[in-house]
Formats: sequence, structure tokens, C-alpha cells
Amino acid sequence: MKNKLYLILYYICFALTLGTSIFVYSLTTTIIMVNKYMYFFIGINVVLTIIFTILLKKKKYEFDNILLPISYLILFIFLVVISVIYNNILLVEYIHLSYYLVILLFYDLLLNIYSILSIKN
Repeated sequence: MKNKLYLILYYICFALTLGTSIFVYSLTTTIIMVNKYMYFFIGINVVLTIIFTILLKKKKYEFDNILLPISYLILFIFLVVISVIYNNILLVEYIHLSYYLVILLFYDLLLNIYSILSIKN
């Protein structure tokens, strides 16, 4: 049961990160405030998710700890709420979300590395 719950949470985290990245990219093309590390982290996270999915089909997996995906979802909700609250104060809409996205992408990178290392040989 933990394996299925971990996989569901893992792919939800990936979908939220990718969706937020596309949303911020569509906003930042008009703002010019694009962080250069954002593209690097998005590319690495997509590649690592593809590698994880391929390894998942070939090898046995057993995930004992679901704390990392749950903490990612809590961090994601917290940062989105903060960016929406600050959105009403600032002149440029969703500018904070582009800065917070780098934190989310780095945390998703850690989640991807942990997931790949958790697959047993």
C-alpha cells in the first residue's frame, strides 16, 4: 500500500511542479524576470522522472518512507499561498512565484534523486 501511495504522491508532485513551471513561464515571458536556473532544474527534473519511470518498470521497488513527497506538497501549498497573498500587494503580478519556483524545483530534484536511489537492485 505504501508503494502505491508513494507513486501517486510522486507523480502528483511532478505534475504540480511542471504545471507551475509552465504557468510561471507563460507569465514571465512578458515580465522579462526569468530566472536562468529555472530551465536547468526543469530539464533535470523531467529527465530524472523519465529515468525513474523506466527503472520502475524494470526493477522491484519498495518505498518505506512517504515523508518526502508529503513535505513537498506542504511546502508547495505554503509557497503558493504566500505568493498569492503578496500578489495583492505588488505591482507586478506573480513575481514572487517565479522566485519561489526555484526552491520548489530544487526540492523536486531532491525528491527525484531520493526516489531513484530507493529502487532496489
